[in-house]
Amino acid sequence: MWAYVTDVTSTRYLLSNNGHDCSFIVSSTEKLTLRLEDAPGATIVNLNSAAAVVPLNEWCHLAACWDLANQVAKGFVNGSLVVSTASAVNAAPNWSQDRIGVGAQGDGGGRSTSYVQEVYANLSGYLNLDGPNMDLFYNPGTGKPVGLGATGNLPTGGQPEIYLNNAYGTFNINKGSKGNFTNHGVLDGSAVGSPSD
Repeated sequence: MWAYVTDVTSTRYLLSNNGHDCSFIVSSTEKLTLRLEDAPGATIVNLNSAAAVVPLNEWCHLAACWDLANQVAKGFVNGSLVVSTASAVNAAPNWSQDRIGVGAQGDGGGRSTSYVQEVYANLSGYLNLDGPNMDLFYNPGTGKPVGLGATGNLPTGGQPEIYLNNAYGTFNINKGSKGNFTNHGVLDGSAVGSPSD
């Protein structure tokens, strides 16, 4: 996901389910956080960068992946590994809530004051982002997007569950394999440029 975070006076949810037991977050201290719980509510992953790693007021590429079979989770900013943990639990994350939120919790709370582009998420499967695999999502030479294809299929050859990359008026239409999104609140089409600028 590409994000232009403008304010972190409180926790900002970039991707979260209803109940926010599975969330990708920028904390109020500009730390990158990934939290995953299973259906009973037990923590599977609690990944927090030790330092402020998310830059404000500029486009940046934020990514996370988890390999629960090997009990590891990782977070990346602009293609670089910024946090990892070897204490993940091999259990199924509870993404099965009735709603997934982009730029907020699934219930509309914790709204992010940020711009987002190229939201790519494959919630049910492991995606290796180490080394050259990250180059399929982020161009290290230019710091720009690489182009993921019409349906987000180019990096892996398969369509992700969520791929939001439309223009402002139709951003909620999912090009991935799952359903579309509904706008809640006001979307602001006045983004400061784009990650490709």
